[in-house]
Amino acid sequence: MTRGYERSNMDYQKFVDSICESACILSVKMLPDSDAKEINIVTCNSAFEELLRTAPESSKESFVQNTSYDRYFPRSSSIDDMTLQAAILKIPAHKFTAMEDSDVWANLTWIPLTEDEESEDIFYCCLVVDISEIADPKDSIDTSNGLSNTLLEICGKMNYSTNMIDAVKGLLSDITNLCNTEGRFCVMSMDKVNKKAMIVTVEGQSDVIDASFGQSMGKDLYKVAEDWIRDFGDDDCILVKTPADLEKYKELDPAWIDSLINFSVEKLAMMPLISQKEIVGFMWASLYPTPHFEKEDINLMKTIIEKVRFAVANIVANYQVTYKKDNLE
Repeated sequence: MTRGYERSNMDYQKFVDSICESACILSVKMLPDSDAKEINIVTCNSAFEELLRTAPESSKESFVQNTSYDRYFPRSSSIDDMTLQAAILKIPAHKFTAMEDSDVWANLTWIPLTEDEESEDIFYCCLVVDISEIADPKDSIDTSNGLSNTLLEICGKMNYSTNMIDAVKGLLSDITNLCNTEGRFCVMSMDKVNKKAMIVTVEGQSDVIDASFGQSMGKDLYKVAEDWIRDFGDDDCILVKTPADLEKYKELDPAWIDSLINFSVEKLAMMPLISQKEIVGFMWASLYPTPHFEKEDINLMKTIIEKVRFAVANIVANYQVTYKKDNLE
């Protein structure tokens, strides 16, 4: 088994009942002759059952043991990835996300578990869900490790910039250096009131880049952003790691994927920027063929985006409010 974990007979119900927060046991079954994996909720505690009845995104279905999690919540590729990481690779995972159409946020933690001796093709993890209101976007950064402490400092520096473009430009430069990557981090601001969009890179903002970005897909930049909202659907992360991933998203947005291919983008991680339950933009990381491509880590870049995006969303949203006020005066 991965990472030397030994199989054991564990009483999963007893384990999950011992957790104070909402918690459930997830199983991942490897399907024969396929890359597909079946993710079920094996069992849960009473707090999680209450969550199923009350969460804004829940289907409100009564809980039935050993049923697919998408019976209760919309399927999400990022949830799938985190579950596979914890259950199969035995690497803990964490996610901080907004709950749709509500004022609350969910802190999700996946804990790897050992498996039953008879379950040769089924792997397990525990998902703990902490629901709360967020007082500060920096709360989304877990300060339990060196990377997160560094990101906290980087986010704090944005508050000293005099405008949004300089603030985001500085952050993108810092996280690029932190990753030691030849790839690119970018942020797009999407102002729904004025129907304007713009891109900020480590070089700053350029009207020429904004125009050419949209032209590469045969549409203006704001229309690109609108189509991305459609592409995300119920997901909060688009992750492209293989040619198969490109093909999957090409069915949704051919012009966008053709543009990525034309620009030689081979890996991509993208997330929406959300403030006050509204998408105010997007943040993404892209990797291209370089002499050091094999050493590049799109998963690390995705993790960094996930940890800083709420702070970035606040900066972008404040800029949009200021822009609106200036135009009204």
